Amino acid sequence: MKKMSVKKAVFILIFVAIIGIIIISVLANKNKSKFEYTTQTIQKSDLIQTVSETGLIKTIDSFDISFELGGNIKNVLVNIGDVVKKDQLLSELDHTDSDIRLSQASASLDIARANLSKLQTGATSQEIAIYTANYNRAKASYDSTLVDLQKYKITLVENTAQAQKTLSDLEDDSPYTITTYEQALETAESNLSNTKITYQKAINDSVSISLTSSEAQASLINNALDQIKSILDNTDIEDYLSVMNKTYLAEAKRAHEEAGKMLISVNANTAIAKNTPDKNIVSSLLVEVQNTLNKTYLSLSNMFSALENSVTSSSFSKTQLDALKAIVNTQISIINTSISSVQSLSQSLDSAILTYNTNVDAANNNLAQARANLDNALTSAKNNLANVINGGEQQLATIEARVDSANQSLLVSQAELNRIKSPARTEDLSLYQAQLKQAQAEINSIVNQIEKSKLKSPVDGIVSKINFEAGEQYILGRPMATLISGNGSEYKIEVDISESDIPKVEIADQVLITLDALGSDVKFHGSVKFIEPAETVIQDVIYYKVEIVIDNNNENIHLVKPGMTANTDITTNEMKDIITIPGRAIIDRNGDGKFVKTFNNEIIDENKVEVGIIGDGGMVQIISGLSEGDVVVTFTKEK
Repeated sequence: MKKMSVKKAVFILIFVAIIGIIIISVLANKNKSKFEYTTQTIQKSDLIQTVSETGLIKTIDSFDISFELGGNIKNVLVNIGDVVKKDQLLSELDHTDSDIRLSQASASLDIARANLSKLQTGATSQEIAIYTANYNRAKASYDSTLVDLQKYKITLVENTAQAQKTLSDLEDDSPYTITTYEQALETAESNLSNTKITYQKAINDSVSISLTSSEAQASLINNALDQIKSILDNTDIEDYLSVMNKTYLAEAKRAHEEAGKMLISVNANTAIAKNTPDKNIVSSLLVEVQNTLNKTYLSLSNMFSALENSVTSSSFSKTQLDALKAIVNTQISIINTSISSVQSLSQSLDSAILTYNTNVDAANNNLAQARANLDNALTSAKNNLANVINGGEQQLATIEARVDSANQSLLVSQAELNRIKSPARTEDLSLYQAQLKQAQAEINSIVNQIEKSKLKSPVDGIVSKINFEAGEQYILGRPMATLISGNGSEYKIEVDISESDIPKVEIADQVLITLDALGSDVKFHGSVKFIEPAETVIQDVIYYKVEIVIDNNNENIHLVKPGMTANTDITTNEMKDIITIPGRAIIDRNGDGKFVKTFNNEIIDENKVEVGIIGDGGMVQIISGLSEGDVVVTFTKEK
């Protein structure tokens, strides 16, 4: 009995052990993870943030020089690349006319001197003879005006009779006689009617084509937006999409939403335009379609950039990524073609409207002119008769005045003859002295103008550009040439930085520069010198111009030439010995903050983190929430 109890106890112990092993195995399998994780141990490192753009090499100390006058270029005495000295003659305008005027002015000066000398020495017998001849001419002129007076009286009677006949002809309303003015009026009325019919058809055709195209473009826009939405709504790729730069994804979403709203308006206005196909309504519709296409293009462009900045995995392969990029790229091509098509339609409609308005206005003007000509003809005839009568009396009075004037000239000539025979007066001496000074001033003015036709170098330097050749007409205000002062070895680069990157860039930021012409192995250093405060809009994207100055102490600076393409990497921030992790490890829970999964003893935890700057290569600074030595999950794959 006792022996049986021992066996029973052993059996019970074995059974309990087996049950324990089964329970432990079940619990172990239950706790085993269904995922595989790629991890990275956090180590402190340095983080560099850069902004990269491309620009052209320009010189710093270059300036334009111009003539002070316009005219034909006589010669160009230097070539591009020539070294010139200060005050060296570079080019001349043709100053032949000024040379002739200078000769004439010199002659006038000699005459003024001679006249003054003659006045001071008194009149000669020859001068007395000249004034005597002047008197004789004045006497003959007086006699001639008396003859003219008699002739005009006869002419006035004839002109009055002719004007009266012209008026009588125009006042005749006989139905058997149609004047040229009436014929012109009938022709103008017919032309106006034909012009309206002809050019209205072109507008109607353009309106019809534009409405059809607007509906088609709306369909293309809707399709493109659907393609973007399918990517945005794909939850399978949200952890990989645009992880290297979230800005592109955010811009794509924003533009997609705006384009969707604009498309609703386009569809509504298209329906209105179809019910009321007015040219102005359709023209406004085309502008709205154009703006919606541009916004759709912006969303597609940012979505393509978002895909470019995505990462792949076993759940999101490179083949899938390339397929999405191909879809987006196809839509970009379609929308770009649509933009050009709508621009052409808008231009065609505007051209048809302008052509209609221009030709109808011209026909209306011709009609108004024909009516005015007919009305004016009778008025003109009446006025002409009145003018002949009144003008004849005035002209008669004028000729009589000429007779009086000729008589006065005769008296003056008599007085001049008497004066020349008398000694010189003080007033005459002052007059001739003033004429002498005036002649000298004219010479000085011409000499100054000749000097202005000569272009001289204001500094020692190098000729970098010549805009005109000998024989061309120089346009006042345009640069004749460009000079580089000194030896021309100081250079700058102008680049356009997008609005998303410009907040990172500051004055004095260091820049690493390479030139396409010299290859990536030849490097130059520089710094940011100037950031333009005003924006520049390029294809609906806002940029800001940044000026970079190249350090002049580089041993290869002599290889740099203006116009070379420069690749710039602007160091906008640099942190040393900080905690960094790959950006793909960060999970952004909208509204709740950012989280990072950590792996510790086969246990996955989520840590809320505060991030700092985003550096090159997709690395992100962690300000708080993680410590050196933590193991973070950078990629998760389902088994």
